[in-house]
Amino acid sequence: RPPGCTLCGSSAGSDVYKRQSKLGEAVARQMKRDFVDLDEALVQKAVRSIPDIFAQDGEEAFRRLETEVLTGQTALPGRVLSTGGGVVTRPENDYWLHQNGPVLFIDRPLEQLDVGGGRPLSHSAEAVEGLYRQRLPLYKQAADATIDNRADFMQAVRRMQEAFYEVLDP
Repeated sequence: RPPGCTLCGSSAGSDVYKRQSKLGEAVARQMKRDFVDLDEALVQKAVRSIPDIFAQDGEEAFRRLETEVLTGQTALPGRVLSTGGGVVTRPENDYWLHQNGPVLFIDRPLEQLDVGGGRPLSHSAEAVEGLYRQRLPLYKQAADATIDNRADFMQAVRRMQEAFYEVLDP
């Protein structure tokens, strides 16, 4: 199977998260790969929403489930896999993120991240900033390439494809 790629980056606010998923869907179409949204796969497995999992079981239980779903999704490489913002917080996930192919960090500047949007840890501007500062080095460490996500949508899709091939054939 040809390699796929894994997308990581902040999912603060529903608009930013939807944009990363939309970018993933678009690049998957252009590269003729299947697309998987890790959070959607997690919700299907848990048969509960992410806010419900956080509220009832806590963040640690959510992260364990996220790792379990990530592990299962990377068993079939060759897809474009969009992950949630906190997937990089567990060191063991780094291995699984790379099993699908290159990891692309979808970088959105802090000032363009949204508060809320159904994301349990993005409930205030201060929380979003704290997550951003904590996770930014983890995204950079996990990434094989960084994609600027403040530009035109199709420009970001083209840059994702270019980065994918540059990583595979430097």
